[in-house]
Amino acid sequence: MEAGNKPPVLVALAANEAYVPVLYTCVQSAVRHTSAARTYQFWIFHTNISRNSQKQFVRGFACGNIQIRFFNVAERIAGYQLKAKQHITEETFYRFLILDLCREYPKVVYLDCDTIVCRDLAGLYDVSVEDVLAAAVRDADFAGQCSRKGSDMRRYSREVLGLHDPFGYFQAGVLVLNVDRLRKVISVTQLLKLAETGVYRFSDQDILNKVCRGNVRYLDMAWNVLHDCGHSRWAQVIRYAPEPIAKEYASARKAPYIIHYAGYPKPWIRPDEDFAYEFWQEARQTVFYRQLLDEMCRRQRKGIWKAGRKAWFNGIKIIAKKLLPQGSRLRNGAIRLYLRIVA
Repeated sequence: MEAGNKPPVLVALAANEAYVPVLYTCVQSAVRHTSAARTYQFWIFHTNISRNSQKQFVRGFACGNIQIRFFNVAERIAGYQLKAKQHITEETFYRFLILDLCREYPKVVYLDCDTIVCRDLAGLYDVSVEDVLAAAVRDADFAGQCSRKGSDMRRYSREVLGLHDPFGYFQAGVLVLNVDRLRKVISVTQLLKLAETGVYRFSDQDILNKVCRGNVRYLDMAWNVLHDCGHSRWAQVIRYAPEPIAKEYASARKAPYIIHYAGYPKPWIRPDEDFAYEFWQEARQTVFYRQLLDEMCRRQRKGIWKAGRKAWFNGIKIIAKKLLPQGSRLRNGAIRLYLRIVA
């Protein structure tokens, strides 16, 4: 316990070596908003972050009131077939390990590393979770999906997740977890076994909603503002959410406490993404700025080249269809070649 009887702010994150530049940018944004009156601990769960990368974090951030620790969790997840969906990686399940690795702490802030922090995380850590399992933000995207015509998301939330109120579903990228209470409800082993089933559409997020249903404190949505992914999340999904949720999202966007680049693409992949300026403004101050920039440019060049190549071969395909007899060996061979080159 530090001066003023205020406990240290414990923040857990998870990443792999490939994500280090983004992780570093996230941690830097959080460190920039820390208070000299508090102590902060950033615990990073991983399986392959190199020693050199770890040293970069220590050199960049470790000081009197900031502590950086890395935990290689390879042994703890060994033997499990963790099944994340779509663009999500298995690191997303490492947050379950908080229940064991942080068991000496009454509560922990969990943060996805595809976030930019715009306010002191002490304000989030100090949220009371004494009588609940977790504190989180309502998921405006999920609420919109539940309200769209033809969507089966309400049925899924009721039958698979056991939610009586689908609009109580929370976004798990920013959490305050009551470690003591959660450990009494479920174990890490049970959580990892649920992850192995592969039945959950939104991976760990669905599992946590299932476990914590009816036992959540809802935070101001400014603590987890989803970016307008592909400039279509609002128009195609969130605007269908119940009016109070849609309004809260619109209001939170004006002054976010945490920006969350959930979904795909990300601003370090496409520079015209929503809230991309805030990410790059932070990234520009990191030691990984040039690497992030080079990787983004490489992806852009590759995407342009691939699109141009596909357009050229599509033109050839039209001509080939007219010249090569349908069902002929020559035409079938041309089709196989086309698919191999364009894919």
